[in-house]
Amino acid sequence: MWIKIAYACFVLNFAYGILAKTKVINTARFKVVHHIIYFCVIASLIIALLMEYMDGKFPVLLLITAALLLGMTQFSGKTRRHWQYALVCFFVYSAVLIYYL
Repeated sequence: MWIKIAYACFVLNFAYGILAKTKVINTARFKVVHHIIYFCVIASLIIALLMEYMDGKFPVLLLITAALLLGMTQFSGKTRRHWQYALVCFFVYSAVLIYYL
């Protein structure tokens, strides 16, 4: 369940980022929203990791996904690398979710 919540938050944040980058929405007053949603992604992914670990499993794929998402902080949102890295994260995260379903 938590992996689905984390993925839903990620997709919401991904869509928000695309809309902001293409200037469909004006984020001048709400730049913090993108960061709040990102925090929700990371928090729910950590909970999913803990739940898997408590079930006696070692969630390697979730650890890789978390590491990828934490790597996002290395790229400024104003650069091309930020959205390119987000796209890679989207594909990897989608594959991980399909595996867990």
